[in-house]
Amino acid sequence: MWIILFAILLLGILIFINRKREGFNTTQLLSIYTIITDDTTDGDEKIKLLADPSFTINDSVIENIVKSEVFSNNEKILKLYAYFDELIDKRNEKPAYVENERIIAFDNLFYIIKILQSTELEASEQILEIKKLGLIDDAFDAVLNSDMSDTLKIINVDDSKQPSLQNLINEIVYPV
Repeated sequence: MWIILFAILLLGILIFINRKREGFNTTQLLSIYTIITDDTTDGDEKIKLLADPSFTINDSVIENIVKSEVFSNNEKILKLYAYFDELIDKRNEKPAYVENERIIAFDNLFYIIKILQSTELEASEQILEIKKLGLIDDAFDAVLNSDMSDTLKIINVDDSKQPSLQNLINEIVYPV
């Protein structure tokens, strides 16, 4: 009997930990960004869209901001911007990036994610679109100007230790 209770408790803990560590993915991040930057809707409509149960948010911080009763809807939107900015700052404060001359800007990050999420562009077209931004960030520029194929620049499946654009984005989206 005790073994069964222990197994159920352990399963519950594992499910709770797994849910907490999942976080949102870049598609969800782009969807949230698209909603909060939409100029055709006001703050109330934006928060209503984000709070809709059919809209999936796998990040407890964003959920807490959206569901908060303490802040007005416009304050919630500002807090979401601040949270995304904080994710970028956390990445830029890592020892590997502190010495960079250029660091990625808020809008450039989302523009790159938008390009990479596009199903209409091939890998070489995606890289060209990103390069049109000019100098973005020392780490991103190193990947863009490397000798790897365009497909490997986006997601390097051959060598996971070699940086790719997706790895660099994941460092921002999933801060450790």
